[in-house]
Amino acid sequence: MCRWILDENRDSFYEDILDFNGKVYAVDDRGRCITLETLDLSLNVTEVASPLNVEYKRSFRKKYLVESSGELLLLDQYLNAYSNEIDHDTVSGVVYARKEGAVFEVPVYFVVYKLDTSEGKWVCIEDLQDRVILVSPDCNCSISVNDFFDRQRRDI
Repeated sequence: MCRWILDENRDSFYEDILDFNGKVYAVDDRGRCITLETLDLSLNVTEVASPLNVEYKRSFRKKYLVESSGELLLLDQYLNAYSNEIDHDTVSGVVYARKEGAVFEVPVYFVVYKLDTSEGKWVCIEDLQDRVILVSPDCNCSISVNDFFDRQRRDI
């Protein structure tokens, strides 16, 4: 994951960037979302969503932007960090082997928000309807289940 800083006076960094509806959006590690535009060789930065109003722990969360059905979504990924050579996940029962001295982050769950441009904030959503969101360090996308499965057959 690439992270960058636009304002050296801020105590946060940007985690994801997306071209959406002809504008470039970026989200920082606290959920603050901005648009970036170049005007006469200068960079114009506009805040479009304030940071999320949730408990903040930088090393245990990652942010991803994705377009889904014409809406801009923010995926807030919660992680567990492990630093031992061998760790045991008590929830899933999976045993993870680790390199000595390394810290590994294991995804636990996501919270999904959609951008409310009129209010300038992220709104939590609980239903993706027929959408599936795929997330990776290099690319995020949203697809419709209906494009791949026959709903009447109830494929799994």
